[in-house]
Amino acid sequence: MSRQLDFVVAPVAGDVRVWVNTAWTPTRALLPAGSAVTDADVDGGDLADATSVLADGRVGGGGELGSPGSLYVAEQFADGWSLRVNGVNQPPPAEVSGWAMAFDDTPAGPARLGYTPALDHRLLTLAAPLLWLLALWLMARRPAARQPAFGVPGPAVNAGGFPVALPANDEPSGDDPGGPAPGGPAPEDQPGATP
Repeated sequence: MSRQLDFVVAPVAGDVRVWVNTAWTPTRALLPAGSAVTDADVDGGDLADATSVLADGRVGGGGELGSPGSLYVAEQFADGWSLRVNGVNQPPPAEVSGWAMAFDDTPAGPARLGYTPALDHRLLTLAAPLLWLLALWLMARRPAARQPAFGVPGPAVNAGGFPVALPANDEPSGDDPGGPAPGGPAPEDQPGATP
């Protein structure tokens, strides 16, 4: 760890070593008034004047902004992020360093950081379980007669490349309604038949 440039050893007594990460930045940081958060600040770790605010880290979390300044938020930049200070919506954030965001020129006072997903995301989130329920309902309603009856005696039919066994025809055939099926024994050849 001694070769890592952003760690320094803090002076402590005894055999204990305490490493301090000098590049650490809080995920919600307030820079002094008049300073805007730039890509160079974030990429170079030059947020030393920043103070940690809204520290609960939850989306929708709130807290007090003790002084006016620029609020840096280390969350993925997207439409839908909002900041309310003193009950007033602030202008939308600017993208910083290609992924994070900053609310410049924010006043002091009670603040709440929030995120609202886009409408299409919310609709898809609601539609997905409904589509699964519809698919399960359709599968449950599928009649048993449509399912292939493998192993049932009878002629086989090629249905789109899949062999389907059809049930044997139990209806009598021929001229005599009670007569034998074609290829079956004649009535006089059956045991116990009278001519």
